[in-house]
Amino acid sequence: MQLLARHNLPSSPPAVFGMSGDDYITLAMLRTALSATGKLRLNVCGRSMAPLLRPGDAIWVEQVVVTDLRRGDIIVMWHDGSLLTHRLMLLGDRWQTKGDNCRTLDSPIAAELIVGRVMAAERGWQQINFRHRHWVIWNRLIGQMSLAHGRIYSGGARIVGRRAL
Repeated sequence: MQLLARHNLPSSPPAVFGMSGDDYITLAMLRTALSATGKLRLNVCGRSMAPLLRPGDAIWVEQVVVTDLRRGDIIVMWHDGSLLTHRLMLLGDRWQTKGDNCRTLDSPIAAELIVGRVMAAERGWQQINFRHRHWVIWNRLIGQMSLAHGRIYSGGARIVGRRAL
């Protein structure tokens, strides 16, 4: 219970989260590790962010206040019982993401399911620092293009809960 209170999480998952109690505890443990160390090193498993991030790449995730997130940031979130790394598209009461290698936008998520922001990636000896100025600008541009792409493939459906960035 102290673990949940430390992160301002209710003692049981709200129905809006759509997660089991075990998943909820896992999310709290991830947040505790992140707040204790300032960053987490995770390995990429899927291809949804290819070619930028590929299976086997390592990513460094930093703790972030959700109000500091911007369109185009790459985030790690809790989704259907596992961690998912996608690009942030829309902010608001319900946040939307999209994988670079995916056609459509993901279903909206609650801000409480965001674990952190990807600050760097490693592939072999190569490293990408997403905090570097040119990567910040590049990620914003990719975010804009990817949002337009996702809307086209979503049939131009209106996105709920968006906020100007």
